[in-house]
Amino acid sequence: MSAKPLIQSQPLSEFGEFPDSPEFNDPAAQDRDQTYVPGFGDLRRKRDEKVAEFNAGRIGRHEVPTLPVNLRWARNQTKAGVPDSAKPFLHGRKGYRAVTKDDVNPEWLTALPPGAQIGADGTIRNGDCVLMVASAQDAAKSERTKRQLVQERLKGVEASFEQHALQAGANMKAQPYVTMEPTTPTEPVKGKKKE
Repeated sequence: MSAKPLIQSQPLSEFGEFPDSPEFNDPAAQDRDQTYVPGFGDLRRKRDEKVAEFNAGRIGRHEVPTLPVNLRWARNQTKAGVPDSAKPFLHGRKGYRAVTKDDVNPEWLTALPPGAQIGADGTIRNGDCVLMVASAQDAAKSERTKRQLVQERLKGVEASFEQHALQAGANMKAQPYVTMEPTTPTEPVKGKKKE
């Protein structure tokens, strides 16, 4: 039995029909991602697609690309509009530096982000934020540190639970633990059938 087409029950928009297409879903064409940076945003999207393929078991780990840099927008004003360098300073301690117009390149910054302007000091700004960049090595080091902190906190939770349980008079025959499991892929992993 063939699928029957759906009946359109609403009139067209006053601007006409716009079919789904890759161009329509492009962040540069849609005002959805306020942090989008031409070049870097595209690299991230391609990497995310490869991660999805890896999670679905269609490609190997070595086929998932790494990013050459990491970009982030750092707020450099208070809510009242007063200059505030606290966030850029904190990011600077992690290896980030302000991106300037001289950083425009064909790999990770192909054009100015939509709505961005060049500041008096040459930095790329959008609203109350300045664009900052870190090398892949500095970003990886920062990510490793973040993961280590998470592990330390998990161990702290286990120790705290054990201490409270013992103070409450619990008989601790088993050690408390925290399990971490990867998320389940959205599609089944393709493999050999058991015979």
